[in-house]
Amino acid sequence: MTLEEWIDFKTDYRYSGRLADFLKTEKERPMAWLKEYLNFGGYPRVILAKQRSEKLRIMDEIFRSYIEKDIGYLLGVERIEAFGQMIKILASQVGGLVNVAQLASMTGLSAPTLKQYLWYAEKTFIIKTIKPYFTNRQKEITKAPVTYF
Repeated sequence: MTLEEWIDFKTDYRYSGRLADFLKTEKERPMAWLKEYLNFGGYPRVILAKQRSEKLRIMDEIFRSYIEKDIGYLLGVERIEAFGQMIKILASQVGGLVNVAQLASMTGLSAPTLKQYLWYAEKTFIIKTIKPYFTNRQKEITKAPVTYF
Protein backbone atom coordinates (compact mmCIF):
# COMPACT_ATOMS: atom_id res chain seq x y z
CA MET A 1 0.00 0.00 0.00
CA THR A 2 1.08 3.54 -0.58
CA LEU A 3 1.23 5.89 2.40
CA GLU A 4 -2.05 7.50 1.33
CA GLU A 5 -3.79 4.10 1.02
CA TRP A 6 -2.36 3.12 4.41
CA ILE A 7 -3.72 6.27 6.07
CA ASP A 8 -7.10 5.64 4.43
CA PHE A 9 -7.09 2.15 5.93
CA LYS A 10 -5.99 3.37 9.39
CA THR A 11 -8.73 6.05 9.47
CA ASP A 12 -11.45 3.68 8.21
CA TYR A 13 -11.54 5.71 4.97
CA ARG A 14 -12.89 8.84 6.68
CA TYR A 15 -10.35 10.96 4.79
CA SER A 16 -10.34 8.96 1.56
CA GLY A 17 -8.95 11.17 -1.19
CA ARG A 18 -8.49 14.02 1.30
CA LEU A 19 -5.02 13.46 2.75
CA ALA A 20 -4.53 17.22 3.18
CA ASP A 21 -7.63 17.38 5.42
CA PHE A 22 -6.28 14.56 7.57
CA LEU A 23 -2.95 16.36 7.98
CA LYS A 24 -4.70 19.62 8.93
CA THR A 25 -7.15 18.00 11.36
CA GLU A 26 -4.89 15.56 13.16
CA LYS A 27 -1.87 16.80 15.10
CA GLU A 28 -0.06 13.82 16.61
CA ARG A 29 -1.11 10.78 14.58
CA PRO A 30 0.46 11.75 11.23
CA MET A 31 4.04 11.71 12.56
CA ALA A 32 3.53 8.50 14.56
CA TRP A 33 1.91 6.81 11.59
CA LEU A 34 4.63 8.01 9.22
CA LYS A 35 7.24 6.46 11.52
CA GLU A 36 5.27 3.21 11.63
CA TYR A 37 4.90 3.19 7.84
CA LEU A 38 8.62 3.90 7.34
CA ASN A 39 9.53 1.08 9.73
CA PHE A 40 7.13 -1.57 8.42
CA GLY A 41 6.18 -0.47 4.92
CA GLY A 42 2.97 -1.21 3.13
CA TYR A 43 2.92 -5.00 3.10
CA PRO A 44 -0.71 -6.05 3.66
CA ARG A 45 0.09 -8.89 6.11
CA VAL A 46 2.18 -6.51 8.20
CA ILE A 47 -0.49 -3.80 8.16
CA LEU A 48 -3.15 -6.23 9.36
CA ALA A 49 -1.02 -7.43 12.29
CA LYS A 50 -2.05 -5.78 15.56
CA GLN A 51 1.03 -6.23 17.75
CA ARG A 52 4.51 -4.90 17.07
CA SER A 53 5.97 -8.34 17.80
CA GLU A 54 3.71 -9.86 15.15
CA LYS A 55 4.74 -7.19 12.62
CA LEU A 56 8.40 -7.92 13.35
CA ARG A 57 7.83 -11.66 12.95
CA ILE A 58 6.14 -11.16 9.58
CA MET A 59 8.90 -8.81 8.39
CA ASP A 60 11.50 -11.40 9.43
CA GLU A 61 9.55 -14.04 7.51
CA ILE A 62 9.48 -11.83 4.40
CA PHE A 63 13.23 -11.19 4.71
CA ARG A 64 14.03 -14.90 5.16
CA SER A 65 11.82 -15.80 2.21
CA TYR A 66 13.65 -13.27 0.03
CA ILE A 67 17.05 -14.57 1.15
CA GLU A 68 16.27 -18.27 0.91
CA LYS A 69 13.95 -18.43 -2.11
CA ASP A 70 14.77 -15.47 -4.33
CA ILE A 71 18.48 -15.22 -3.69
CA GLY A 72 19.43 -18.73 -2.68
CA TYR A 73 17.29 -20.79 -4.99
CA LEU A 74 16.71 -18.58 -8.04
CA LEU A 75 20.13 -16.93 -8.25
CA GLY A 76 22.12 -19.83 -6.84
CA VAL A 77 23.95 -17.83 -4.18
CA GLU A 78 26.11 -20.29 -2.27
CA ARG A 79 26.70 -18.31 0.92
CA ILE A 80 23.15 -17.28 1.78
CA GLU A 81 24.02 -16.41 5.38
CA ALA A 82 26.79 -14.06 4.23
CA PHE A 83 24.39 -12.43 1.77
CA GLY A 84 21.86 -11.88 4.57
CA GLN A 85 24.56 -10.46 6.81
CA MET A 86 25.64 -8.09 4.01
CA ILE A 87 22.06 -6.83 3.65
CA LYS A 88 21.76 -6.28 7.40
CA ILE A 89 25.07 -4.39 7.56
CA LEU A 90 24.05 -2.19 4.62
CA ALA A 91 20.68 -1.53 6.27
CA SER A 92 22.43 -0.37 9.43
CA GLN A 93 24.44 2.19 7.50
CA VAL A 94 21.89 3.47 4.97
CA GLY A 95 23.22 6.46 3.09
CA GLY A 96 26.78 5.70 4.12
CA LEU A 97 29.69 5.05 1.81
CA VAL A 98 30.14 1.43 0.77
CA ASN A 99 33.66 0.28 1.53
CA VAL A 100 33.88 -3.02 -0.36
CA ALA A 101 37.06 -4.18 1.42
CA GLN A 102 35.61 -3.50 4.88
CA LEU A 103 32.25 -5.06 4.02
CA ALA A 104 33.98 -8.12 2.55
CA SER A 105 35.99 -8.49 5.75
CA MET A 106 32.89 -8.18 7.93
CA THR A 107 30.97 -10.81 5.96
CA GLY A 108 33.89 -13.15 5.27
CA LEU A 109 33.44 -12.82 1.51
CA SER A 110 36.04 -12.02 -1.13
CA ALA A 111 35.77 -8.59 -2.75
CA PRO A 112 34.68 -10.01 -6.16
CA THR A 113 32.00 -12.17 -4.51
CA LEU A 114 30.79 -9.23 -2.45
CA LYS A 115 30.52 -7.07 -5.58
CA GLN A 116 28.47 -9.82 -7.22
CA TYR A 117 26.19 -10.01 -4.16
CA LEU A 118 25.76 -6.22 -4.23
CA TRP A 119 24.78 -6.53 -7.89
CA TYR A 120 22.20 -9.21 -6.98
CA ALA A 121 20.77 -7.00 -4.23
CA GLU A 122 20.47 -4.09 -6.65
CA LYS A 123 18.90 -6.17 -9.42
CA THR A 124 16.30 -7.60 -7.01
CA PHE A 125 15.40 -4.02 -5.95
CA ILE A 126 16.56 -4.29 -2.34
CA ILE A 127 19.20 -1.58 -2.65
CA LYS A 128 20.03 1.26 -4.97
CA THR A 129 23.67 2.19 -5.34
CA ILE A 130 24.34 5.84 -6.13
CA LYS A 131 27.73 6.87 -7.41
CA PRO A 132 28.97 10.29 -6.32
CA TYR A 133 29.02 13.03 -8.92
CA PHE A 134 32.28 14.73 -9.79
CA THR A 135 33.16 16.81 -12.81
CA ASN A 136 36.38 14.82 -12.96
CA ARG A 137 35.27 11.42 -14.37
CA GLN A 138 38.31 9.59 -13.00
CA LYS A 139 37.47 10.75 -9.48
CA GLU A 140 33.86 9.72 -9.94
CA ILE A 141 34.89 6.19 -10.88
CA THR A 142 37.25 5.75 -7.94
CA LYS A 143 35.05 7.21 -5.19
CA ALA A 144 32.91 4.90 -3.05
CA PRO A 145 29.18 4.69 -3.85
CA VAL A 146 26.34 5.24 -1.37
CA THR A 147 23.63 2.63 -0.83
CA TYR A 148 19.93 3.24 -0.15
CA PHE A 149 17.08 0.81 0.44
